Amino acid sequence: MREEKQSVFKIKLVSLLIYLASYIISRSVFVETHNFKAVLKLRRQKKNFIYASWHSRFFYLLFSRRNEGIAAMASKSEDGEFASRVLHSYGFRTVRGSSSSGGEFAAFGMIKLLKRGFETAITVDGPKGPEKVLKPGIVSLAKITGVPLVPIASAFRDFFTTRSWDNFIVPFPFTRGVVAYGDPIYIPQDADENEYTKIVTEKINETAEKADRLAGL
Repeated sequence: MREEKQSVFKIKLVSLLIYLASYIISRSVFVETHNFKAVLKLRRQKKNFIYASWHSRFFYLLFSRRNEGIAAMASKSEDGEFASRVLHSYGFRTVRGSSSSGGEFAAFGMIKLLKRGFETAITVDGPKGPEKVLKPGIVSLAKITGVPLVPIASAFRDFFTTRSWDNFIVPFPFTRGVVAYGDPIYIPQDADENEYTKIVTEKINETAEKADRLAGL
């Protein structure tokens, strides 16, 4: 019981520290947005969508899209518990599960939210990689629901990368950066999923490369 309480306290404390650090850094950077009109157009049309990002490029999305009630997926692991708490601090909803644990339940949860009209966000190579390899099920999710994928990527002039599987990008305080949005990707009901996995991968990479160029990298 004591060890369990200590574990819960540790998760709460570390999650709070991650949130505070990420919020302070995000608040300090000077960020320009590119092609956000694609999102605004979907919203004017009363269409929801799925933000699709590489795990390494997810940092600023939390701050830029905070308190919009967006639903995101977090794994059922201890790391996922940290992520879930940080997401909640930024005003996101969470669906627990991943490609390796609770995946069917998580997919069902995401489908329900998408059909109810929620915007969602998925790190499409998470939670454990391989880096920049689209996970099975992402294309299926968009295909089943008819909801488009919207690529998103952030880039910063000055940053460091963590020693993690994805080389997660963290900006230095007060640097300049860019958040780039891609055009919506619709997956037809009769789509070949292997073909569209390649297409979606290319579009997310193009969005990340565009963010890099605009940030001066």
